[in-house]
Amino acid sequence: MLNDSTLSTILFRIEHLFDGQSSSSNKMLPRNTENLFPISTSNDFLPDLTLSNDIVDELDCYLKNGDDVSNRSHTSSPLIAPSSVSLKQQTSSKFQFILNALTASSAKINEETTTYLNQDQPYEIKFHVNNTSSSENFLPTIYRSILRLCFWDKILQNQERELVQKWLNEYKSISLFDIDMNLTYGILSIIRARQIPNAIEIVWDATTTTSLFIRFKCTSTDFALKRHGGEKGIPLRIQIDTYHENDVNDIQHLYSCCCKIQLFRLKGAQRKNKADKMRIEKLNIDQRRHYQTTLEHTVLQPCVVSSLYTLNLLTLSYAPDDLSNVDTQSTMTTENITEEKKDCENNLQENRNNSTGYLPSPLSDMKHTYSDLRNTEVQKATKITVQSSCEEVLNWLNNNNFSSVINQFQHYTGIDLLRLTMNDIRRICNSNDSISIRLYNQLHETVVAPLKILYVKTTNTDLYSAIYLHTLTRHELEEKIFELIQQTHQEKYNLIDDFFSLKKIVDSGADIAIVGGGFLGSELACALGHRAKERAKNGKPSGKVIQLMPEKGNISKVLPEYLSKWATDRVRDEGAEVLTNVELVNASIQDGKVNLAYIDPKAPQKTSYMTADHVLVAVGIEPNTDLAKSAGLEIDPDQGGFLVNAELQARHNVWVAGDAASFYDIKLGRRRVEHYDHAIVSGKLAGENMTGAHKPYWHQSMFWSDLGLKVGFEAIGLTDSDLQTVAVYAKRQPEDEEPQEDSEGNREQKEVASTTNELKHKIPETKTSTTTIDNKNDYSKGVVFYLKENKVVGVVLWNVFNRIPIARKIIKDQQEITDFQELAKLFNIHKD
Repeated sequence: MLNDSTLSTILFRIEHLFDGQSSSSNKMLPRNTENLFPISTSNDFLPDLTLSNDIVDELDCYLKNGDDVSNRSHTSSPLIAPSSVSLKQQTSSKFQFILNALTASSAKINEETTTYLNQDQPYEIKFHVNNTSSSENFLPTIYRSILRLCFWDKILQNQERELVQKWLNEYKSISLFDIDMNLTYGILSIIRARQIPNAIEIVWDATTTTSLFIRFKCTSTDFALKRHGGEKGIPLRIQIDTYHENDVNDIQHLYSCCCKIQLFRLKGAQRKNKADKMRIEKLNIDQRRHYQTTLEHTVLQPCVVSSLYTLNLLTLSYAPDDLSNVDTQSTMTTENITEEKKDCENNLQENRNNSTGYLPSPLSDMKHTYSDLRNTEVQKATKITVQSSCEEVLNWLNNNNFSSVINQFQHYTGIDLLRLTMNDIRRICNSNDSISIRLYNQLHETVVAPLKILYVKTTNTDLYSAIYLHTLTRHELEEKIFELIQQTHQEKYNLIDDFFSLKKIVDSGADIAIVGGGFLGSELACALGHRAKERAKNGKPSGKVIQLMPEKGNISKVLPEYLSKWATDRVRDEGAEVLTNVELVNASIQDGKVNLAYIDPKAPQKTSYMTADHVLVAVGIEPNTDLAKSAGLEIDPDQGGFLVNAELQARHNVWVAGDAASFYDIKLGRRRVEHYDHAIVSGKLAGENMTGAHKPYWHQSMFWSDLGLKVGFEAIGLTDSDLQTVAVYAKRQPEDEEPQEDSEGNREQKEVASTTNELKHKIPETKTSTTTIDNKNDYSKGVVFYLKENKVVGVVLWNVFNRIPIARKIIKDQQEITDFQELAKLFNIHKD
């Protein structure tokens, strides 16, 4: 059976051809103004009837081969290019440009196909060369193409410049579309001219896979006289004109193609395609034959060269100062950067004294930061293009540490360098792979544009600065903000050696403020306070050490309230001033010092202030789970970190260890701990389970802390100050055992046989905190038991060392205890 849709297309074209002949005797047809049927003539006003030869050939092919005919009726344009186009245009089969978007199902077989697209959504355009001609001795690999967004209707073509400019003014933009460089690949260079906001010049290499991703800023309704919706908007046209680049001074036009599109807001394209599909499905079979079949991709169809559509290369039409590389731009243009830099310089003196507030920086620092950003943009823009001269190539080689091969490339231009293959560069560099590989990779690098740009200003200033984000994570945003405000003397302490540098600060006599009352903040307050106190006794320079915390005492999240307050007094004895129950509300830098504003509970109606030379922030850390969320890993809403099972597995083939894991403890339930001991054991167990061990996590990790020379403790299990606690204390003796550590400072002890008694009595009713003590208010040595559901779930050994295996055994046995004095004897605190 014959293909009715194909036959209808051929008959329609024949009918149109005859209509053109009959009308030619009555009126003159203008040349190159018809979108659907481009006309080429020997003079400007007569139709070319040689087109009928092509139709006869296609009809003959159709009758012989049935369905194996040209598929032009299913492409984005049912027509062919005229025979009068130059020989180069006839060889257009070499090129194929494909828009990765569905064709509309509403187009009839005698109409051009429309493709519906969404605003601000990246669409891929594939560049392809069909090297099928074996007679050619040379096939160029570098091409230049002009991609242009214009109007489809002839009525609006002559008004294009005015309508585009009106849109730019209304929407405060510099172009109708952007190129997504994060997705684009295989492009050597993309050039934009300031005077042409709806076109770009693309330099691409045919030997590599090339795809361009384009984002349209406008919609079809933006150009409509009455904006009712995307369906009633103005149809637009994507046109690509390709040129052969034998030489910069010898560029020839090869091929032109186009497609018809309509742009919608949000997901309007999907809704329109769905509505059209539903409408077509309601038709009967005979009616459906009048419509074209929807294709997964839109193939841009050949079109005639026209002054309305075809542009000359931008690099040949405009001065270099009017051109810019798209791949080095972000949404902030060079002009905007220059203007904001000028504003920064003009407002520098006026706003110098207004840099107060929460962690602000002087405008001079802002200017320096902004200058660094500007220099980064300039550095990114300094790259080899097809327009680079010999001098620019030599400068680029020198600036990028290729001075050893400058002599080999002294006569190379940019286009010469970009044409070189990996093997070419290797031979020129005398087979020096370390140089040739790096040179090739750097020549073909892709500058990654930021995913998001934020414009922020500091307190009491009107100057906005740009923050460029590439990963869209909280950690990156925090780093960028700190870089922007340029806070002086800001450092991160990660290693032990980093903390030793604090000794020099104390020895200089500087005042230090420590924010945080946890383990790290309390240990630093004791160590630095003791050092400052000893230096003051010896008459050496010493400053104040002040610790601020919102809690009632040191390490209050672990220790019972009475013991936490007692520990705070010991920190004060070491030489540090401790402010508890205070709320830090602001921080600012002025005259080289840090001003801290806080609310003192003794005077809650007013804000108190203090000044320090250095501020140490020790408030703990949380696992960064931003990136892992996109991988489908579940986050513990209560504990934080990644939810894992008892085998430390988060999902198939994914294991998590250390303090980032919220694991299931077979004895104590769901937990997340930040212990050195836990990191070592869980890391090894996760590795074993990766190899198929399937072992549950059973280890009860321990931790320890020393607050000066007089207080130290070791702990294990659930040690939450909100739990019920029972403690037994004894007077500390000089002969008490000291803590044992290995070469790395680890106090973990090996498992020992249980010496616990089988105590089977129930725990009596007690208050939240029950204390048994030989000497009142003397908590110098003892054992604190943490209870949950009448069982010991945690133990703190207060100035009692090397007894962790006993505590671990008690937690593991989960027995009910009533006589804690008897239980405490297992730890030998009374030295009986």
